[in-house]
Amino acid sequence: MTLRLILTLTILSAMLVGCGDDPRAPKNFGKGRLGTDDREPRPAAASTATHIPSEAELAAFRDMEYYHAHYRDVLGLMGHPKSIEQTADGSEAWVYPWGEKCLVNFDTRRYVESVDYTPVSTD
Repeated sequence: MTLRLILTLTILSAMLVGCGDDPRAPKNFGKGRLGTDDREPRPAAASTATHIPSEAELAAFRDMEYYHAHYRDVLGLMGHPKSIEQTADGSEAWVYPWGEKCLVNFDTRRYVESVDYTPVSTD
C-alpha cells in the first residue's frame, strides 16, 4: 500500500513538473510582440510596410508549422495579415508583407498546416 502511494505521488509530481510546455516551443506565440491580441484577423489593420524578419522571428515562423499553431498564436506573433485567401474546402491562406513572399496556410479548424517564406531578392 505504501509503495503504491509513493509511486502514485511520484508519477503525479512528474506529470505536474515535467509535462509543461515543450521547451522548444516558440516563446512569443500569442504574446502580441509584433502582433496583436485581437481574436480575429482584420486585413484593414495590417501593416503595409515590408518587414524583413530577424532570425528569431523566422525561427518562430517556421515553428508555427511544426507545432500546428492556432490562428490566434499567428496573430500574436505576426499581427494582422495583409490579405486572406479562401479555398474551396474552407481552409485559408494568410498573406503577410514579410520579405518577398510570406504565406501561412491553415486547415479548416484554423490551425497552421504549412508556412512559406521567400526572402527579398538581393540580385
